[in-house]
Amino acid sequence: MAAHNKLTQKQIEAAKADGKQSKLADGGGLYLLLHPNGSKYWRMRYRHGGCEKTLALGVYPAVSLKQARELARAARAQTAAGIDPVAEHHRTRPGSGRSLPEIARAWYGSRQGQRADNTLEGDRRSLAYLTDYYKDNTDINDITTAGVSKFIEHLNRINIPACARRTVQILAQIWDYAVQRGIITDERRNPATTARPLLNTSKPKPQPHIRPDELPDFYRTLQTAHDLHPYARPLLLLAALTVPRPSALLSARWQDIDLTARLWHIPAADMKTKHPFTVPLSDWAVEILRELHTQTGDNIHLFPGIRPRRKPAPHPDHISIKFAHNAIRRLGYDGSTPANPNTPCTDSATSSPTSA
Repeated sequence: MAAHNKLTQKQIEAAKADGKQSKLADGGGLYLLLHPNGSKYWRMRYRHGGCEKTLALGVYPAVSLKQARELARAARAQTAAGIDPVAEHHRTRPGSGRSLPEIARAWYGSRQGQRADNTLEGDRRSLAYLTDYYKDNTDINDITTAGVSKFIEHLNRINIPACARRTVQILAQIWDYAVQRGIITDERRNPATTARPLLNTSKPKPQPHIRPDELPDFYRTLQTAHDLHPYARPLLLLAALTVPRPSALLSARWQDIDLTARLWHIPAADMKTKHPFTVPLSDWAVEILRELHTQTGDNIHLFPGIRPRRKPAPHPDHISIKFAHNAIRRLGYDGSTPANPNTPCTDSATSSPTSA
């Protein structure tokens, strides 16, 4: 049996981490965890239910060597009686902010205003899988690779590979969030990262697109078509000439277009990175925008919504991506969005009005 009470007060006071985490063992599972920032944490490693776990006993010097040994002795008595010290600690301290659902909600709150609304909506759906599986009394320190593996098996059974990948990725981010805030009391590796290879793999389907060799014919057809909605031609041409995210172009506002300076200022709120971005406008793009302004210049958006709403909307409406897909179908294609407009083929097709 390992000897107990191996540490001395002088050893503890002189101990330093030397650039990475290290441990000083006192025996019986009790040790002092040394962090590079100079902090010192009492930890006790034990086994319960066949799994190795770690119990946080406090921070030195707030918890002295003597107190840490007393706490470790009490924890060993609990394990001998079949009680999990970590679970018991959490059970007797409700609302301590250490449960996985609580931390998940705090992580989600930290992303508000930092991520696009559609990203936050995807996060919310993934969190629903987590909080349905891990109940409110699940201490994040009890999350193990074996437990995450069972969670992955659960996700695989309900056959949602894409959502499963995102959910496990979010679990890994929540773990890192807890580590950064000192909530995680175990220095082990992120269990979600370790268990991720168990996810079902699904062969990604390539997004439908118009092949580069089809682009010249596509743009010639676009220029000569007579049965398109008035928004369709300027929308698809500007998509190729400015190369924005589809959502940014669909919701573009006239107040952000400076035709004199030949610039399109996309505000931070419309960017996925939440940083403003400026797009230079070519001669052809300016010509298209001037003509479009005669049609929609009295509206907020370049491409205002074309269907009246049954109920008043809190914000002015604009066309959707479905409008663009339908326009492409009317040109004889399958409704796909064009391939990357930066290809040489596209450059030749969109360099000037006469080249298309």
